Amino acid sequence: MKNIYTFLIILLGTLGLQAQQDVYLKINHKLGNAAFDTVSTVSNNLNNNFQVTRMYYYISKIKLTYDGGQSTTLDTTYIMVDARKPVNQLLGNFSFTTLESIEFGVGVDFAANHSDITLYPQNHPLSYQNPSMHWGWAAGYRFIAFEGLTGTGMSQVWQLHALGNKNYGPINRVITAGDKNGNDLIISLDADYTKAAENLSINPNLNYHGEDQQAPLLLSNFRSEVFTKGSPSVGLNEVQKPSFTMAPNPTTGSTKLSLEGDIHSNTAVTITDLTGKVISQQAIDGMHEVSLTLPNSGLYLISLSQQGKVIETRKLVVQ
Repeated sequence: MKNIYTFLIILLGTLGLQAQQDVYLKINHKLGNAAFDTVSTVSNNLNNNFQVTRMYYYISKIKLTYDGGQSTTLDTTYIMVDARKPVNQLLGNFSFTTLESIEFGVGVDFAANHSDITLYPQNHPLSYQNPSMHWGWAAGYRFIAFEGLTGTGMSQVWQLHALGNKNYGPINRVITAGDKNGNDLIISLDADYTKAAENLSINPNLNYHGEDQQAPLLLSNFRSEVFTKGSPSVGLNEVQKPSFTMAPNPTTGSTKLSLEGDIHSNTAVTITDLTGKVISQQAIDGMHEVSLTLPNSGLYLISLSQQGKVIETRKLVVQ
């Protein structure tokens, strides 16, 4: 009898080990049916034409439902999403049999939204970001930073930063069993950022940072329209496309580009004015910092290209 009990304990322990799996969240950044980029012109349901040059947002309170309605909420997991970069976030190791759905909050939950940003380590999502995603202790974090270009020749800037505890909430539950990748489970979601602009008037007058006006609509669109079940993951080791941040901006003449991703051969930075005239072009193969100087005031477009294809464009204001 003792041998039978020992066998059952070993068997149950083995089955438990077999059920253990690393679970990842993968987000496929999209503009409509195409992959996200910062140079394509798209339109929303109001027929407003625009480009998206910045799409940052927070994910928190990730809830996994599995095995007949059981659930686990990840209270201390935060993701700061930059749509220029792939999201392949390890959520943890779980022993459930069948995943049923995923949901999460867009933004930062109430308690953490007013925590001390200086207490987080440098690489933590809630630590300082460049550009900043923190509005201040009283208001908390920017839940979404949504920016781009519009107007004739895509030459005019629009911005919408949404925040505020009253606007925090979970997305509509996405039904998915995930996709097996070896011993891992990949939860793939498509995020269509043209849907974020549903019923928003995208025009040069759109310049709002706060919790009212257009902010509730943007966050509502994120909760109900942006995320759907995505295509299966083909792996976690993806090449990160080149991208850059730029500071100071505005500037009195000089700025520095900080570059990330795969900066291989045939990568260049081009400066153009609003008429399309090329002011300068510089090869940056293998470089991760580039200093730029522009003596004349005005609005310029700074473009990063690779093998002749523009990957990302940002505006630079010289005062």
